[in-house]
Amino acid sequence: YALAEATGNIVICEMMKLLAEKVSWHHAQLKTALLSMPYREHSICSARQLVDCLKAVDKPGAVDCMREHLNAIRPELKDIL
Repeated sequence: YALAEATGNIVICEMMKLLAEKVSWHHAQLKTALLSMPYREHSICSARQLVDCLKAVDKPGAVDCMREHLNAIRPELKDIL
């Protein structure tokens, strides 16, 4: 959201707000407190790596990091659904 806001892109800002609200709602519905500590640590680490790639304007690296970040939740889904 901060990136969209910094660019002054109102449309992206509004879309990001809606997305954040949806994600927040889904987190409330899911049992995210049951996520394992190793997953949480991995999630934080992979999110930081993604931010680093974005700062470095490393598009291929950012794509890989985002893919890894999103795919990491798969084994945990059985515990939170």
